[in-house]
This record gives sequence, structure tokens and C-alpha cells, in this order.
Amino acid sequence: MDRLTGPGWVGLHLVVAVCVLSFVPLGLGALGRGGRLVRWWPVVAVPAVVALLLPRGVVAGLLCVPYLVGCLAVPVVVRRDRLVAFAAACLPVAAAGLLAERAGVALLGFPLGVLGLTAAHFHVAGFGALLLVSLVDHRHRAARLLVPAGVAVVGLGFLAGRTPLGQDVGDLIELVGAGLLSSGLWLAIATRAGRAARLLLALSVVTLALALLYAAGQLIAVPHLNLTWMVLTHGVLNTAAVLTALVLARALGSGTDSVYVIARETA
Repeated sequence: MDRLTGPGWVGLHLVVAVCVLSFVPLGLGALGRGGRLVRWWPVVAVPAVVALLLPRGVVAGLLCVPYLVGCLAVPVVVRRDRLVAFAAACLPVAAAGLLAERAGVALLGFPLGVLGLTAAHFHVAGFGALLLVSLVDHRHRAARLLVPAGVAVVGLGFLAGRTPLGQDVGDLIELVGAGLLSSGLWLAIATRAGRAARLLLALSVVTLALALLYAAGQLIAVPHLNLTWMVLTHGVLNTAAVLTALVLARALGSGTDSVYVIARETA
């Protein structure tokens, strides 16, 4: 894996800041749960965002501790729904990655860049995308299975790369996970009608294709963006798409397929 340059870190921290501040309040609002936690969310989220503006070290790490505690509370609030609970379980992983990266600690031997990317990935693809898929009609079982499987397999690939199996095996597992995740999200979106759904599908095809090419590029010689440009394109666009869908879901309220009502309204 290549390294992030300065602009890549700026883009990554911007993505994480948006996720930290907004994803949980919007997600729980769309589900109609955790009202008290949502009201108190700025208390745990704002210090973590401040930590992103500070140099790495003890102070920045400590400012992320309340956010980790808040993320640990979310799975408890949504524990009755398996898919939503799985989505919420991604939040402590993201928060732990953020805390370690800001503290400058190579948690489990992972480089700081990987920890920062873990924070972004498990916020956006983990919590955000999984929660949105949980709001899709229950008839779309394939999407509801492929997306969580993809998130889990990508995470397994991260871990495998730090074991005696080697980075090549880890990259191969990540490629499989990216394929599962992309397939599930494409299925969830492609079954929708309307202009908004078509635009979202077109955007997802581009951004997830970039992810697949990058994962494949770690194994074979195929053209792909470097890590900095992946953050500035794939990362920023995916975050914007998930954020927009969460805003719509929150505005429309919880209910069957509420995320995609806007697609029919704009057809």
C-alpha cells in the first residue's frame, strides 16, 4: 500500500470529521431510536473533531476517548435489529482506529495511515452504507447479505495482511470483500426507479470501480489511482453520497425503504 501525502491526509480528516459529527445522529434519527444519545452526541463528537486539528499525541488521543465511549453505546441502542446492530458494531472499530491514529500509536502493528483509513472505511462503508441497506425493502435479501459480508471480509483482509499470511493474501481478501460490498450496493441501488436512484447508481459505479481497481492494483499490474487520489475521489464522493442518503432518510423518517422515496418523487 502506498502512503498518503499531505492533501490525502487533509481529505481523510475531512471525511472522518463529517462522519463523526453527523452519521450517528442522522442514522439513529432515520431509525427513530436513541433520542437521548443523539441529543448528547455533540458532547462526544466535537472533541474528536478538535483532535483532528491538533498534532498527534496524548492530548489528541484523549480527546477521542469520549467518542469511542459514545460509539460503544450505539450497538446497545439498536441491538434488536441484527443488520443495524452489525452496522453499529462498525462504529467502535472506526473510533478505535481514529483514537490510535490521533494518539500516534500503531495499534496492533498497523501504520497510522491504515488506522486513519480504517476510521473512514468503517464509518462510511461500515455504519453508513450498512444502515442504509437495512432500510431497503426486506425482499432485497441478496443486498442485505452481500454488503455486511463485504464489510467483514475487507476488515479480515486488513488483519490478514499483518499476519504470517502476508500482505499479498491480505490484499486478495480485501479485493474479494470489495467485490462483495460493491455487488451488494449496486443491487440495492439498481432495483430503484427514478432519477435520483439512477444518479446514485452512476456515482456508485464510478467510485466503487475505483475501489476495485485499487484493490486489484495491489496484486496485479492494472491502472489505478494512488492512495491520496483514492481518498480525494472515492472517499470524498462516497461520503457525500452516504451523507445525502442519511439526510434524506432522517428527513423522511423511519419506514420501509424510506431512503429511496426521494427517487420516486424525483422520477
